[in-house]
Order: sequence, then C-alpha cells, then structure tokens
Amino acid sequence: MSLLLAAIGATVAALLEVTIAAYAVFGDAFLHPVLVLTVAWSVAAGLQGGATVAFVGGLVLDALTGRPFGTTVLALLLVAGAASVVAQPLLRLRPVAAVILTPILSFAASALILALSSAVLAKASGSVDPFATFGPGALLDGGLALIVGPLAVALRDRTLAAERIDW
Repeated sequence: MSLLLAAIGATVAALLEVTIAAYAVFGDAFLHPVLVLTVAWSVAAGLQGGATVAFVGGLVLDALTGRPFGTTVLALLLVAGAASVVAQPLLRLRPVAAVILTPILSFAASALILALSSAVLAKASGSVDPFATFGPGALLDGGLALIVGPLAVALRDRTLAAERIDW
C-alpha cells in the first residue's frame, strides 16, 4: 500500500466524514471514518502509512470543519503511533487488534481534540461527561472497524505475499 494510496484514501474518508457521516447520526454517535482508517492502516501497514493517513486526513478535516488548524492532525498522529506500537508484536492478531483498538483510540482522540480545541480557543468546555459524550461514537467506530480493519489487513497481506518457486 503506497503512501499515495494512503493519502487518497484519507482525503476520501475525510470528505465522507464531513458530508455523509455528518448527517448519518445514530442518537448522539457520529462516525469517524478518518480515525477508523488511520487505525486500520497503522495496524496493517505500519507507522509510515498510518501517519500519512492521519496527517492528510487531519489536515482535510481541520480545513473543512473549521476546527483550530492542527488539532485533528495531532490527535490522529498520536492515534497512528499508538496503534502501530500496540499492533507490532501482535502479527497474527492484527485483524482483531484493529477492531479492539479502534473504540479505545476513538475515545482518546475525541477527548484530546476537545481539550486541544478548548485550549486553543481559550474557552472552557464546561463540565463534560466523557463517557456519555464520546462513548457512543467510539462504539460506532468500533462497529465500522469490524469491516475496515480485517479488510485492510487482508489486502495488505495479499499484496505482500512472497512469490516462491513451485515445483
């Protein structure tokens, strides 16, 4: 999976997040396709591919949503780093690792984006219950990761299959 493909995928995921996913609301839960793609790509392709998805997707999201520039990029880069570090020793469990890591890292990234945005804008976010605010979205991202995570790992493994001489 080349870095160009990662950047194109991140741009498409960011556009989907701003257009379609913004209106596909399930209660208080929002889908975060860029975050799910970042975790899946970090688990499947490693830190370099995941950081590319995080950087490009975060820039596009910050530009389109009006968030303080760089807050989403920083949160997604930390997510990519955490996902690749945790998934590196789990070679055989990579499809499961993507599914398990996505809700945890979605919760952490949402809280970090809120903290960074309120710090940059110099306004207090008030009393926010993090589990009620970010929990449903994290679970919804985990559901999306059930599809995207194993698919990304399977595609990565298939493209890297070593050719061998067959007698």
